[in-house]
Amino acid sequence: MPCVKSMRETRQGMQNVRDAIVAQLRAREISITTNNFAWNHGREFVGFPDSIHMMIQVGSREVVKSWPHEELVNATARE
Repeated sequence: MPCVKSMRETRQGMQNVRDAIVAQLRAREISITTNNFAWNHGREFVGFPDSIHMMIQVGSREVVKSWPHEELVNATARE
């Protein structure tokens, strides 16, 4: 089950990254919630992707980034 564990760690890393971004923007008094985020173009994961697409939209501004899953797994250590 190493793939299941790695996917679980990747999802936890995604949440950690999202939560850190939300905290930083709220500290700047920018209104943002987890609803401002979209992962993987809003689709479920099929297999185990090399990278995961993240989109953040606040008002008319949009930021797009692809995260290598290894980097997201490493983000679980920051809990």
